[in-house]
Amino acid sequence: MQVGLVAIRFILGLDRAAIARVATAWLVGAALTGCMNHGVPETRATVTPTPDLMAPVSPPAPVASPRSAPSPPPAIGAVIWAESIDPVTAAPGPSVREYASDAPGLHAVLPAANLQPGDMVRAVWTYNDTPLEALTRTIIIQAPYTAGWIAFSIVRGTDAPWPAGTFAITVSVNDAAVQTATIEVSP
Repeated sequence: MQVGLVAIRFILGLDRAAIARVATAWLVGAALTGCMNHGVPETRATVTPTPDLMAPVSPPAPVASPRSAPSPPPAIGAVIWAESIDPVTAAPGPSVREYASDAPGLHAVLPAANLQPGDMVRAVWTYNDTPLEALTRTIIIQAPYTAGWIAFSIVRGTDAPWPAGTFAITVSVNDAAVQTATIEVSP
């Protein structure tokens, strides 16, 4: 591994911290790829603003007035379990009350508003109260996010069915849990 890191530093001209980030990303990617090849579900996280918010947003100019209103707090709505998600907006498709064991994916979709650059939205999955740590996903908001959808999905990587039981997701913003929901998978 040391030779690989030296090669990364030489080729890309990266400092030690950047090399560590590249190596970590590579190892995580390799681990997830390895998991997908062994029947462990793939996870996806999607943040998509509504279409009118798709244009680039420039940061607001500082206001000198002492009366400027503070930003409203982040708002994350209740989880909607869906058969699918819209690939453009991340809006939920038809909602479900449970999934069949042959469902292609488990999709937790949440309405979101008032997220600011640097806000972290994290999803932690469990199965029958057992943490699925490899499926945890964190999204760091890059631009002001007025309103839209956030979707977290687990997609089967093989023909093996989902195990029957209870899947749950806990979504947090900046390390404060804001929504928790469960869904049953039936045999």
